[in-house]
Amino acid sequence: MTYQAELWSYKDRNFIYRDLSDKMAQIFGFKTKKEAQNLSDFDIPNTSEKVALERIKIDKTVITKKKPLQLISVAEYASGWKMLYGKKEPVSCEKNTSNGVLCISSAVPDIVANALYPLLQSDKAKTPIKPKPAHYILNDPEKMEKLTPRQRECLFFLIRGKTSKQIANILMLSVRTVEAYLDDAKIKLNCSSKIELIERLHHEFFIFHIPDSIFQFGWVNQN
Repeated sequence: MTYQAELWSYKDRNFIYRDLSDKMAQIFGFKTKKEAQNLSDFDIPNTSEKVALERIKIDKTVITKKKPLQLISVAEYASGWKMLYGKKEPVSCEKNTSNGVLCISSAVPDIVANALYPLLQSDKAKTPIKPKPAHYILNDPEKMEKLTPRQRECLFFLIRGKTSKQIANILMLSVRTVEAYLDDAKIKLNCSSKIELIERLHHEFFIFHIPDSIFQFGWVNQN
């Protein structure tokens, strides 16, 4: 396999790395891609069991539903902390059954990643926030299909502890408009109060589902 992207990997349906780019292998902590071939996520240096299981869970979703997923991955590799923006898509054979998962990624520049770390996390501390390993799904249709882009943005900040006033300042909207978006979201998600809405968001792991407009630089550092 060869691809134009510098960072790519292919795993079979047993979640074994059958091929990957040299650059991806180097991020994993290997000198050449041959060293990484035929290994699983559990064999990647500095990868915890929890992170490996999360990656496999996402791969299973892609294979089972036969639909691509876009995501932001934050992890500590042998080469250091990295934030990768990627797309995972199923690779099918002639019988229309998924043979594995192809992941094509690009590294988020450090200056952007460092600004996004505190934005993605729910930690309210004022001290610098250390990165935490996580995978964030961009615009998951099953989680977001009922919601408008603005409602998704408001919920993204609500679940991270922002008030309506703070959300309004970040999104450059009026407080009344933000409250209207949140009220509409409550109706769509069958919640009777903001507290119930937040509880449901946490219960359904919305903390790991984010709108793709997260990359609008106007949001950065407004935490």
